[in-house]
Amino acid sequence: MSVDEEHKPANPRERRRRERRRLLWAVAGFIVLVGGAAIVLAYGRRAMVLGVTCLLAGAGTLALLWGLLTVVERWVD
Repeated sequence: MSVDEEHKPANPRERRRRERRRLLWAVAGFIVLVGGAAIVLAYGRRAMVLGVTCLLAGAGTLALLWGLLTVVERWVD
């Protein structure tokens, strides 16, 4: 048995939830890091503070919506 097989959840729904959670973190990180780098390249370091603040607010909104949908999904199940 490989290492990956030992950590696989028996429940496919749980595996799908984990994958969704990882994807959320990847998208939020991409938005903040790549967006922040683009702001620095386009407008300079002084604009980075406000830009990253706005990007964090956008990522937080994304996380809030994801959480709301997760709660609704569990409520329906």
